[in-house]
Amino acid sequence: MNYTAGAQLSQVSCEEFIEMFESQHSAPWATVRDRINKAMGATLRAPAKTIAFPRAVALYGFDVMLTEELIPQILECNFGPDCNRACKYHPHFVCE
Repeated sequence: MNYTAGAQLSQVSCEEFIEMFESQHSAPWATVRDRINKAMGATLRAPAKTIAFPRAVALYGFDVMLTEELIPQILECNFGPDCNRACKYHPHFVCE
């Protein structure tokens, strides 16, 4: 939503984002969020050549774009993402 010509990038709260999204698109955010969650889950369940640690906990960061039809496209998935922005703008995010 920030990438139109001449637009300035800004940080908005989750509530503001949802309101803006729903005012610009016909699908409710909850529907799109569920699609994104399914795409992320499929990515995490994909076979990988890694060593599994049964009691390990990991935090992954996903970059996702939506098509014009609001279908999520996973661009990348990072292990151990930088969470500084999330901690700064979302007080309920778990931070060190």
